[in-house]
Amino acid sequence: MGRQKEKLVDKEKLLIGIDLHKLRWHVTIRAFDVEVFSASIPGAWEALQRVLARYHGHPRQAVYEAGYFWVPAS
Repeated sequence: MGRQKEKLVDKEKLLIGIDLHKLRWHVTIRAFDVEVFSASIPGAWEALQRVLARYHGHPRQAVYEAGYFWVPAS
């Protein structure tokens, strides 16, 4: 799992990008123009919760790309 790359200022807003795949998710967390975390984690909500718990108290905004949830049209 990845490690924190930069020290954060208290209550600094975080932007979280999550690229979803069937077995692994890639998570990148940025604070303005600084990357503070980037890693591939197990594709499970519990793994994402563990990463996000490191940044408790920071306002967060997340976006995701759902790669494997595609459902064919009927």
